[in-house]
Amino acid sequence: MIICGDWNLTLNTEKDTFNYKHVNNPKARLQALKLCDELDLVDVWRCSNENKRIYTWAKSNPIKRARLDFFLVSENFMNVISDPKIESGYRTDHSIISISVNLSSNKRGRGYWKFNSSLLYDFKFVNMIKAEIYEIKQKYAALVYEREYVKNSQDKIELTIDDQLFFEMLLLHLRAKIIAYASYKKKNRVKQEKEIEEKINLTKSLIEENPNSQKLFEEIEILNAKLVGIRNEKMTGVMIRSNAKWYEKGEKSSNYFANLEKRNFTNKSILELERNDGETIKDQAKILNEVKNFYQNLYENKNMTNDNTNLSELLNHCSFRKLTDLEKEGLDYTRRNPDSTKTNKK
Repeated sequence: MIICGDWNLTLNTEKDTFNYKHVNNPKARLQALKLCDELDLVDVWRCSNENKRIYTWAKSNPIKRARLDFFLVSENFMNVISDPKIESGYRTDHSIISISVNLSSNKRGRGYWKFNSSLLYDFKFVNMIKAEIYEIKQKYAALVYEREYVKNSQDKIELTIDDQLFFEMLLLHLRAKIIAYASYKKKNRVKQEKEIEEKINLTKSLIEENPNSQKLFEEIEILNAKLVGIRNEKMTGVMIRSNAKWYEKGEKSSNYFANLEKRNFTNKSILELERNDGETIKDQAKILNEVKNFYQNLYENKNMTNDNTNLSELLNHCSFRKLTDLEKEGLDYTRRNPDSTKTNKK
């Protein structure tokens, strides 16, 4: 949404007026502020010029100045808005205001992923995650453990990697599984919703031909109930993503949650980025490419060489101890009989 014009009021009386004794059109100003709050609108010029004092209207006797002309734009649309200007007008006491809109750059990344906790009520999902955790534990467990022992044991097991790295790998694997499963459920839900809508439309056409058919009325009520259930499930996801406390206090589904989710996504978006060379980029495609290159360079495999290190001298100071035959036999016995460790501890 883009709204512009001569509003004959100012949103910020401190920064947008000069030599005013009173607030201009106070009731209209309150309505404009209310409109901005309800529709998530922002003053484009003020967002780009936080402390500047440039006015679009002037009066010479007495001297008064104000920025009465401005653009209000939806906050989630700001990533394609740039170059707000105030220029001299022609045959008018108002200045020209302008902005640039680049729709070709309206390409956003996938944003942050947030776990949908409603999946925890899906028994199929819970069993899948438990099986995946078991597979990951088996993958990184020390070789002395039997596969079934890893699966059934409630005790801490030794890993081939440190605990922090194991935790990160666990999150990495589970995240991929959860996203795939959630995507699968969403596709099925969309498909089911579409099929129900088609059945409802077909039933309505049959009712027009047979208005006295009680069976058709009962069928359409059942279909409507199924459709409401699917859409309530979808709205629950919107509420979870909105992080709204009202949901916990019983607030019903409304446009509020949809707007709040959109606002949260906007707050996470990167509208501009400063590169290492000092250049500021605002094009979303360039921002995504810059972020990708940053993390690609950060985590790429690098060959580190240090010609000053004498490996032979370093190894000579290290003492390597080998296991005795008795210790080898003890490890083999522990691997074959993992329960013996518990008995010895007791």
